[in-house]
Amino acid sequence: MKKRIILLLAIILILFIVINKSEKEIRVRVIPNSNNEEDLLIKEEVKNFTLEYLKNTLCDSYSDSINNIKDTYLSLESNIYN
Repeated sequence: MKKRIILLLAIILILFIVINKSEKEIRVRVIPNSNNEEDLLIKEEVKNFTLEYLKNTLCDSYSDSINNIKDTYLSLESNIYN
């Protein structure tokens, strides 16, 4: 009985890992130039701006979201630097 429970838990764990690896996600990381206060404030501004951009760009489909980002990335970049 104990072996069956362990085997069942192992199978569930393996399935969980396989299912999670098949999901694609978009991750963004904003890194400041340094740890000084001014750079950290700029990082927060860029992060907030990027989050707003992504809210308008992302959709249900992963591939459509990637295409939207590719199509509008230059606009995002120019807005960040201005």
